[in-house]
Amino acid sequence: MAPLSKAPIHPLDAVTVGWGKISNIMKWFTKLVQKAYTSSDMFIDMRQEKADRKYKFEKAEAAALKVMEEQQKKRSAATSGQIGKRGFVEHDFNVEDFGKFLNDLIEG
Repeated sequence: MAPLSKAPIHPLDAVTVGWGKISNIMKWFTKLVQKAYTSSDMFIDMRQEKADRKYKFEKAEAAALKVMEEQQKKRSAATSGQIGKRGFVEHDFNVEDFGKFLNDLIEG
């Protein structure tokens, strides 16, 4: 008759011998996976913040442009009203007459 092998009676008895090494490997694998997820989440958050900043900047630029256009309209309306009240018309202005006026002022 053939000799009996020294195999354990219960199959999980042999597993306990190497479980310490496997457990250690599993702990390190878990740490690596957590680091990978953490870093990928960090990159996603950074990209999202960058997109949010760009969107807010463009929105602020549009609002500032709108405010500046409104101010320009108010200024142009105010100046056109003042010029009309004074009765200043460009074609009435004569450079030669103005030069004579300045010479008269200087000569006294």
